[in-house]
Amino acid sequence: MKQLKVSIITPSYNRGHLIEETIKSILNQSYSNIEYIVIDSMSTDNTLEILEKYREKGKLQYISEKDDGMYYAINKGIKMAQGDIIAYLNSDDRYFQWTVQKAVETFQKYPGIDMIYGDSLVVDTFKNKNRLNIFASYKKYWLPLGGVICQPTIFLRRSVFEEVGFFNTDFKYLADCEFWQRINNTQGMKIIKIDEVMAMEYNHDETIRHIFQEGIKIEKEKLMFLYGKEYFCKRIRLFMLRLYKELKLWKLIVINLTKNIIPCKSWRNFLSAYNVKFNLLHYFLRKPYKLPSFVKKVIKGERMI
Repeated sequence: MKQLKVSIITPSYNRGHLIEETIKSILNQSYSNIEYIVIDSMSTDNTLEILEKYREKGKLQYISEKDDGMYYAINKGIKMAQGDIIAYLNSDDRYFQWTVQKAVETFQKYPGIDMIYGDSLVVDTFKNKNRLNIFASYKKYWLPLGGVICQPTIFLRRSVFEEVGFFNTDFKYLADCEFWQRINNTQGMKIIKIDEVMAMEYNHDETIRHIFQEGIKIEKEKLMFLYGKEYFCKRIRLFMLRLYKELKLWKLIVINLTKNIIPCKSWRNFLSAYNVKFNLLHYFLRKPYKLPSFVKKVIKGERMI
């Protein structure tokens, strides 16, 4: 079987205090056939020093030139990419060691699939807590109803960009969400969700979602205007999707509690590498207020992530 080449793109600007950990998470993958491209917007901090260090070692390639924003940079990287599979990872997120391997295995197992996504571990630096972000299985009507999927966990075949096009730079903050909508609307495109924790998302005070909340709100309204649809029994569909997501979370909890008794492939990599402790009382108390359900602990060895 042909070994698929995976291209990973990271846009960056003045993230010298964060980007090296992102780079390491990609270079430490269990899968080796990876092309790593960083598109920098002429950073003025120590980002270029870090990039040059890894470029000299032959670990990545990068360019640093002015652009008009993150999605211009990502489009530039996609056009440079040579991979059969393409993903982008922002400079403040990280992959687990198994992430790319799991993505490749999924594309090989399901040759008709165009796009995959999974679950994430959210590291919340505001509350100094971690939580698991578990998603429901893919449903075509979810995105037009305002649903989201987890961007750092997404991998796509090159053919998706050839058919659907690139990120729409008319959107400054949510061009990725607009891109998923186009894929969702394209006849014949197939998307699946896999039950594996595929990335770490970091909540901190420099994220786009924290700094540009008003701009994001405006673009969300624009997306609903362009792609939102009035489905029959919309409330029922939304309820069912929330129920599916809740069932996924409970499946994870049960598998975690019985992982030494009942072998299961779901979330196998994450649960074999990390010790997850769920505070179920805390979980139930937060539910009536629709608050995030934080896990009690996520430990690798003796090290809290």
